[in-house]
Amino acid sequence: MRSLSLLLLTASLTEYASAFTGGHRDIHHDHYGQDLRRRNIVYNGQIADTYDFVIVGGGTAGLAIASRLSEDSNTTVLVLEAGDTGDAAADTINTPVNAYYHGLPGSAYDWAYTTVTQPNAGNRAVSWPCGKLLGGSSAMNGMYHVHPSKLEVDAWSSLVNGTTKWNWDALFAGMKDSETFTPPTSDVQAIVKMEYDASSRGTNGPIHASYPGFEFSTIGTWTATLANAGVAVCQDAYGGDPFGAYIATNSINPANWTRSYARTGYIDPLPPRDNLAILPNATVTRLLFDTSNAGNLTATGVEWAASADGARQTIKVRKEVILSGGAMGSPRVLMHSGVGPADVLQAAGVDVQVNLPGVGQHLQDHLSSGLLFQTNTDTAASLYASNATGNTPIFLSYVNSAVAYVNSTSLLGADGAASLKQQVADALSSSLSSLVRLARQDRSPAC
Repeated sequence: MRSLSLLLLTASLTEYASAFTGGHRDIHHDHYGQDLRRRNIVYNGQIADTYDFVIVGGGTAGLAIASRLSEDSNTTVLVLEAGDTGDAAADTINTPVNAYYHGLPGSAYDWAYTTVTQPNAGNRAVSWPCGKLLGGSSAMNGMYHVHPSKLEVDAWSSLVNGTTKWNWDALFAGMKDSETFTPPTSDVQAIVKMEYDASSRGTNGPIHASYPGFEFSTIGTWTATLANAGVAVCQDAYGGDPFGAYIATNSINPANWTRSYARTGYIDPLPPRDNLAILPNATVTRLLFDTSNAGNLTATGVEWAASADGARQTIKVRKEVILSGGAMGSPRVLMHSGVGPADVLQAAGVDVQVNLPGVGQHLQDHLSSGLLFQTNTDTAASLYASNATGNTPIFLSYVNSAVAYVNSTSLLGADGAASLKQQVADALSSSLSSLVRLARQDRSPAC
């Protein structure tokens, strides 16, 4: 076991992409039977007292890591997920168009977070959906399947002394291993005229990256319209340079036009594994530490409960506790465990184990706004509401993934972009510096 410094291994989307590097399997499946799923998902609440690895959070990254770790039959793995399985909402989850018209936000499968009040949005607190079920937000998002830019990833890598473990080349290889790319059908390609480079895509991974089986003619005018506005058409959005206009792939399984996400990609296809247990409706309340080594904490287990007022139970861990609760969940578990800003913990009555000022601070997400307009052209919403297409599986696979990524200078002009950069720089605090110092310590997982 390693000391906390921070091998409470906080899992991120990087693990989701890179966790599959290694063994491959036949991913051209439709849906596997419930009999296989039930062997790995614990429906009766009965689990062992001790596991080699305990993964906190059965979301996007957590299920990918669980699948990979449990490939070793001598390694025992437990996933604790606060939400339900999602079985009762399978149709809503699996049908792509439902992400827009009958999605999970606002339901029992949503953490239903809200932001703090936003001064530049009329002092409103804005809804921030987040998946609370197996698969996490990959079970409820809009299914855009995009890659970051090489510039951003390599800048991230520079924070950890430029180690190659976190640079673009390493992440790119992992992303390709995690996906199976399927080009658009001839009918869709005739409408949209996709630009893509198949060499930047994976061919045998657990998550499908494809295109809907149905497209509107208006989507076919997207890149040409942006080009007329001075925005270049992106020829290879997945090779590290995604700037410009393009049609993104979607996490859709073209074999049956259903959502491809962490559960269907990494868990449902597995054969029965006696060494893997996935327990839904289990909220981790805090981490348990060995504090006998002065100056270092070692995670020895977790405390969890089936409900807010349920009895607290404990599970021991032989090797590692892996935090995979997302941008909100992982810091919350750390702070409830006494790891975080000392003043915040003391004010909440939590015993301070490690004064780590950056935990739970500086969270920012990208902005989103909508534009409403009227049109006399058929839209997905109008056809869906009228059932004009018969709402076949092909039509119900429709996702509008016309996107464009442009730099701040193109959007704001040179002066506006310079002002924005200065505002961002001025907003950085000493807490961020402490996080950078921590990140520069090489604590890569043994797995």
